[in-house]
Amino acid sequence: MRTLFSNVYTHTHTCKYNVKKLAGPLFFFALFSPFLLLSQPVVNGPGNCGTPDQTNSELDAFYQQINMGTATAGGIIIEYDIPIHLYLINDDNGNPHPDYPTDYIIYNMIENVETANTFYTNVLSFYICEISFINSTNLQEISDISDLDDLYNLEHDENAVNIYMVAKGPKSGYSKLPHETPSNALMLTGVSNGKTLAHELGHYFGLVHSDIFSIRHLPDNSCNPDPVWNVNCTCNPCTGTNSGDRIADTPVDPGLGDFMGAGNVYEFCDGLPVPCIPTKNGAPIASYYPDYQNMMASYSAYREHFSPDQLEVIYATLTTHADRTFLVDNNPPACDNIEQPNLSLIATHGFVNRVAHSEDFQSLVFSPLEGANILMQKVLTPVVNCADATDVAGLYEVEGCTPQFLEDLNYKVGSPGQEQLGEPAVFNPNNGLSVADLIIIRQHILYIMSLPSPYGLIAADVNNDEKISTLDIILIMRVILQTDLIFSAVPPWRFLPEYALGSQFDFEPLLNDNPFTAVWQAPDGPRPYKSTLVPPAKSYLDQLNLNLLNPDLTIPLNWSFRAIKSGDVNFSAVTQEDQLPGFIGNGYAFSATSHACLQPGQTATVLVKAQTTEDIDAYQLGLVFDKDAIEVMGVNQGDITPFSLDQFGFNQLADGEIRTLWIDEKGDPIKFENNLKTLFKINIKAIEAVCDIGSVIEIEDNVLAGIFLDTEEAVVPMTLKLELIPGIIRHKLEQVYPNPAETSISFQVELGEAATVSAQVFDQFGNYLTTSGSYGTGEHAIVFNNTSSLQQGTLSYVITAGSETFTGNIIKLQ
Repeated sequence: MRTLFSNVYTHTHTCKYNVKKLAGPLFFFALFSPFLLLSQPVVNGPGNCGTPDQTNSELDAFYQQINMGTATAGGIIIEYDIPIHLYLINDDNGNPHPDYPTDYIIYNMIENVETANTFYTNVLSFYICEISFINSTNLQEISDISDLDDLYNLEHDENAVNIYMVAKGPKSGYSKLPHETPSNALMLTGVSNGKTLAHELGHYFGLVHSDIFSIRHLPDNSCNPDPVWNVNCTCNPCTGTNSGDRIADTPVDPGLGDFMGAGNVYEFCDGLPVPCIPTKNGAPIASYYPDYQNMMASYSAYREHFSPDQLEVIYATLTTHADRTFLVDNNPPACDNIEQPNLSLIATHGFVNRVAHSEDFQSLVFSPLEGANILMQKVLTPVVNCADATDVAGLYEVEGCTPQFLEDLNYKVGSPGQEQLGEPAVFNPNNGLSVADLIIIRQHILYIMSLPSPYGLIAADVNNDEKISTLDIILIMRVILQTDLIFSAVPPWRFLPEYALGSQFDFEPLLNDNPFTAVWQAPDGPRPYKSTLVPPAKSYLDQLNLNLLNPDLTIPLNWSFRAIKSGDVNFSAVTQEDQLPGFIGNGYAFSATSHACLQPGQTATVLVKAQTTEDIDAYQLGLVFDKDAIEVMGVNQGDITPFSLDQFGFNQLADGEIRTLWIDEKGDPIKFENNLKTLFKINIKAIEAVCDIGSVIEIEDNVLAGIFLDTEEAVVPMTLKLELIPGIIRHKLEQVYPNPAETSISFQVELGEAATVSAQVFDQFGNYLTTSGSYGTGEHAIVFNNTSSLQQGTLSYVITAGSETFTGNIIKLQ
């Protein structure tokens, strides 16, 4: 046996029970009538438990195997002490997982057992009797409950509850129910926590999730009439003892998550509101009053108690079920002297990894992020700052900024956020951004395909308003076009602490379900997605507040972060400097029709044309022009709608660069049908003679990589042409703002000479606004201060200045 030290935690039991007076009578309920469930909808919920739900027939069979009448005897209940045999999973060479040292797991499991015991008062009390090790690299990280069978077959104890501690898995805990084979096995991931342990032990003694059949039953236990949920709902009448979890004093619980089926979208509870009102296609179904704090509910962060009837079932299972009575026989196991380890050395380093969803959204992919500057700020008077940048392996040094041993000091740890912009280059806000990201976000908005939760949703929310909207598309577009050099509401990379995702917190299931409503119950208080002033709360993406007495800080994992690139929902951002070879395009180039030479001072319109047999869902192009040969006076609409000046980036116009991007927020593609169409028009003035426009305006991928995507999001070849049409151009539409608009719209025009200017704005229902007036040479703003008569959606505008016309579109939000 491994000898541990300090904080002695000793059990030398010769019997398995104590006699205690019960504070009040136990409740009784009858055995349940058969109720067969042949099929039920699968609900996509965020629960952290991997124990499979039971069918109605399995539940009925289980309750036939226990005797509820033995739970009490003259007001006296025997509280049993239950031994645990703890198995730690090392690799094939006997080494613990690098994220979870042996002493750290044992320290926390002793704490977890003490916490779990508080939920079983007057019924059970657990203690760690023995600790053993299993050497299996393959089983350090598990995939599902079937791995529990493999661990049991490798080693198990016939006289104690077998608990296997694995390093990582998709859920926090897994348990076998009494009637399953093997039945004496329970598995926890990471270091777990007392509530998760109590929950899985609830399964071990026969309990099922309180939301087991979701909205199959209405709040009064009656069958839901919805045909999707009513299949074989034959309990008539239905009560709390013959439906759902079969526990009379646990209210009907719709559970968490969402479900799509039979052409309908069902959305369930999302934490704390009472009543909880699930919806079908947005319409309320019924008002439920679930017990969010029940130990067997899916709301893992709020678990606080078992119901009295649940404790009865646990007790009856222990004392009467054939697969659990071995725990209360007269043959107690001989126990080791287990001492709680003394954790004292602070971890020497942490890691920062970019997190991404795999292409099938079924797993996560991690890549080291180089150059992330991690601030470790000692909170003193005066404040002491220290920092270290991650290397190519994503590692940064903690030692040198903190003391060697745990002590009572407070630190702020994390990324400096907006202060780290563009240095190194992986921190450029436009790293990884392209029109492909906008298509994915648009698909989410249009309910075509949801963004993966949580990391796709966090990446898309660049205005930090806790939802995904067209405004996020516009802001990402502006950064791609370099109209904006930063996201004003979020930093280039956002950092999620691995510490928050530890199994000691039960936060990760809530995060995976909905990052915008998830709240991390951090050591320094609740942390929602978005920081708030009233009540004061930091975001779980903000810097960590750490007290260095915390034993969790002895392992590198809890100093580490998952990095999320803002706007990059297809996870294409590079994470290391040597991955930045420059922009890679797709070989697009212009050909040009022949034309007469444009003499200095003359003006012309250049038609940018395209041809393909495919429907084009979106495109982006970077253009360069010879600024010594021409002056770009502006752009105008061609054959393509919608058209907006916001589809162009002119910030580097003085350097001879134009960026352009097109996507229809409604999802309508450009239908070319092998016709040559004008994408847009560029108005120019010759500075020197221009005899070949194709040598003056060119595609340049180093400005913005050229991409044309079809409706399958595949890159397609294009025929691209320039055609120069001489003509007199005196005026310019400089700006249409704000876009999107709400209550007002302004048009900024520059007139080369005095002219009459008229403006008309109209919606898709025929409503319009119009104005006209005479203006002198120079810049003028044409303003519509009240747009309430126009419906929200895409608006069209026509601006006429003298003989020149400018057309385009703008979005109205409300």
